[in-house]
Amino acid sequence: MASDIGAANASAILKASQRKPGEFKIRNDAAVNIRGTIDQLGAQAARQQMIGSAVNRLNGVAQGIIDPSNDWERVGGFLQITGQPFTLSIGDKGEIQVQAQAESDLADFNPRQQKMIRDAIERMNELVQQVDFEDKKTELRGELAFAMLRVEEMKRFSPAEEFWERQFQSLEAAGRPVKIALDADGAVTALDQLTHDFSEIEDLDDRRTLLNARNELQDILSGQRAATKGWHFTALGNKSSGEDYFLDLDENGAVTISRNNIGTVIPEFLQPDPDGPQTEAAWEEEALALYENRRGFQFAFSPDGQSLVVKENTFQTLTQGVDIQAGQERIRAALVSLLA
Repeated sequence: MASDIGAANASAILKASQRKPGEFKIRNDAAVNIRGTIDQLGAQAARQQMIGSAVNRLNGVAQGIIDPSNDWERVGGFLQITGQPFTLSIGDKGEIQVQAQAESDLADFNPRQQKMIRDAIERMNELVQQVDFEDKKTELRGELAFAMLRVEEMKRFSPAEEFWERQFQSLEAAGRPVKIALDADGAVTALDQLTHDFSEIEDLDDRRTLLNARNELQDILSGQRAATKGWHFTALGNKSSGEDYFLDLDENGAVTISRNNIGTVIPEFLQPDPDGPQTEAAWEEEALALYENRRGFQFAFSPDGQSLVVKENTFQTLTQGVDIQAGQERIRAALVSLLA
């Protein structure tokens, strides 16, 4: 009896859902849902691929590996190299968009958050300037260190190549005081101190002392004046032996004679700052680390919206809002509903 009832119910279900045995009638609304979801997932996947490609391109531009070929690469590469926060997104027409947060209206944030971001941008500019200054000092110290290496090589009969190298050899051979230094453009030069004005010396008393010493040495070398001071005799000794030398001041501000070496040619203002940029918050350290590694980033907020955070522009962080798995779940649900 129960078997007859079950058979009857099964027959009714098949009759209602089949046109003929083995052929089910597909629900049109479920098919439309599946098609729409698939189209949406395809668009989302394409956007993900574009974001990933854009991130890779900008990293290549920032590292000097790739030459920018369009505006968004030039703008994004510049922002990334200079440590300016920016957003990277795909526009409604499928175009890649790069926008500096400094030029954005920050409409996605409330007024309090907007102020925090703008303050952070100003602070980041200050920190970048400090880092750039230290990097420039390092670069210039490297130029002087290489110059001293060349001086030692020339003493071992390596031929002079650069103009300053030939000038150094000429002044040294003439017994004139010559100092390895940097000109206003940061290029290495060999200063003839007998014609130099010592304008790089900020302290006026020290500058006057060196100018007077220059005049004294000029008279001594030309035979118009006799050597009477210790540094006079040292200068004459270096001239006689064919060694380089230059006028200098000791820690007490007295005239002395120094030789060109890595310890004497690097001026005080090029000495490294042992403390480096003074950071005041965790986000500052994170942003500086990204800047020094030439990685793009933007300012955002913690989940509770209270704390400013730094978000590196990566494939993962820029595609967090795209949930492909959720779309796949919708497709499975729609497939189940086809035979319902």
